[in-house]
Amino acid sequence: MSTGSILKIQRQERGISQLQLAEQLHVSRQSISSWENDRAYPSLDNLIALSELYRISICLYTHLTLPTNREV
Repeated sequence: MSTGSILKIQRQERGISQLQLAEQLHVSRQSISSWENDRAYPSLDNLIALSELYRISICLYTHLTLPTNREV
C-alpha cells in the first residue's frame, strides 16, 4: 500500500476533510491531495504531525520496520 493510500485511509477513518487536515497542518488542501495521490510526499515535520494526530507510528508511512531486540 502506498504512503498516499495510507494517508487517505487514516484521514477518512477519522471523518476529517482534506481542508480540515490542511488547516491543522498549516498547508494547502492541494498539498493534502498531492500527498494522498502520491504526486508529492509530506515533509518529515508533516509526517511527525500526522503520526501524532492519528496516533500511529511514523514507520507506517515510511514503510520502515522497527528493529527487534536482536537487531539492536
